[in-house]
Amino acid sequence: MKKYWIKGLFAVLLIGVLAAAATALFRQSTAVSQRTTVAMGSVVNQTVYGTNADAAQQTAIHAARAIQQLENRISCKLENTEIAELNRTRAATVSDDTAALLTQLLALQRDSMGKYCITVRTLTQLWDFDAANFTVPDPVRLAEAVNQSVGTGCTVNGNTVQLTGAGEIDLGSAGKGAACDAAAAVYRAEGCTAAVIAVGGSVGLYGQKPDGSEWSVAVRDPAGSSADTLGQLSLTQGFISTSGTYEKTREADGVSYHHLLDPATGYPATTDLVSATVVCDSGALSDALATACVVLGAEKGAALLKQYGAEYIFIDTGHRITVSDGLRDRFVCTSDAYTVQTNR
Repeated sequence: MKKYWIKGLFAVLLIGVLAAAATALFRQSTAVSQRTTVAMGSVVNQTVYGTNADAAQQTAIHAARAIQQLENRISCKLENTEIAELNRTRAATVSDDTAALLTQLLALQRDSMGKYCITVRTLTQLWDFDAANFTVPDPVRLAEAVNQSVGTGCTVNGNTVQLTGAGEIDLGSAGKGAACDAAAAVYRAEGCTAAVIAVGGSVGLYGQKPDGSEWSVAVRDPAGSSADTLGQLSLTQGFISTSGTYEKTREADGVSYHHLLDPATGYPATTDLVSATVVCDSGALSDALATACVVLGAEKGAALLKQYGAEYIFIDTGHRITVSDGLRDRFVCTSDAYTVQTNR
């Protein structure tokens, strides 16, 4: 189970928060259903609130099913998914939801000047951070993989998707956020009172918290263990995702490597950011934008987020925390090891 917790910035930290909220709601005779499953290579934690216990439980079950169905459409690691077929055949007909997701992420790819890229499967396969015996890829093969990624185009025309070039699609950088979107769609369709969904480093906050207070999300300390936090973020709703250079790391010959790859070099990104937390109204975008920001660095990342109307918390290599205007009054730093500064 260890690998399921590698991206556990929120998944672990929210358990205590959700349990406390659930206890308070029981005192108010409000029904609550908590459900834990596994999907997207991560633990999925849900807490669904409602006035009817059976309905809340069924909504949580349906949301978990929707996440599994999403994985069965967009995973590049499973056989017979829409993305796997597209990678094999170079042209495929996909569902409306997959077409919409690809369109959304291709726009981000353009807006990030290619620093966020979806045709990087060859690169991610070469690095294989989940391998039992991790090795640094051969530089020649990495250069070839970079050329494949950069040289591959992807066009979406209705439900028809076509790849031009040798690169393959990997949507892992947006999948967990997209899973939060899928769950939220179920919550909305089934009329639940409120819900919290955590999938790896992505969190979705749906509806108004039953006791009237704001949701509280813990922000992990990049320099500490998975249980160490440096602050709290209070929100009424939305999607929050974090990407960091500490999340999935492997060591070879005394050198540590992280999994956030720069498509331009093929190697782990080296910028002034160690962590980017992004808040916006789309789970998939919050996930993808967080990755893009770490690869871009603080200045260019902040400019990109302004373009998308997203808020952020950046943590840089100098132990400085930069908070965007929209979150300035919602974030409280609880660690003396960091200094907080205004947005760039």
